[in-house]
Amino acid sequence: MRTEISALLDGELEVHEAKPALDGLRKVEELRTAWDEYHLIGAALRGEERLATALTARVMAGLEHEVTVLAPPRRRTESWQRPLVALVASLAGVAVVGWVAFAPQLSPAPAGSGHLALATQGQNGVATAVSVAPVARHQMQEYLVAHQAYVSGSQIVGGTQHVRTVAIAEGGQRR
Repeated sequence: MRTEISALLDGELEVHEAKPALDGLRKVEELRTAWDEYHLIGAALRGEERLATALTARVMAGLEHEVTVLAPPRRRTESWQRPLVALVASLAGVAVVGWVAFAPQLSPAPAGSGHLALATQGQNGVATAVSVAPVARHQMQEYLVAHQAYVSGSQIVGGTQHVRTVAIAEGGQRR
């Protein structure tokens, strides 16, 4: 049987041959000692440093003398608190969505009777009026009114606060 243990250690046994050798290692103390000796011989041949022979036994003995630290029991939450917190969070989410969806929407400013033109912002931060050809003013007015109607209903704050529509009277004065 020692020959089979040596062959098992060298990886030369087939699976069906290894089963009886492993059973022998589990049952016979003499075979376990041979197994340890074969490992020591292999380590010496490879030039490896030798570990303490009873390392496992010393570690196990040290663990037996260790003080067992018991942690305090986990504080359990009441069984009714978790579903209640989930319900409150769900209601808060529904309230926020409802508030955003049904918030009073800003109505667009009246277009007035004057002509509308798009103003551009100069480098000094002052808005300057852009003169528009009389033929294109009507088309621009329709575009701006449609744009204001679309933007006022969306409630999206983005770049739209930087675009200003300016009502220009016939004389070129702002209203």
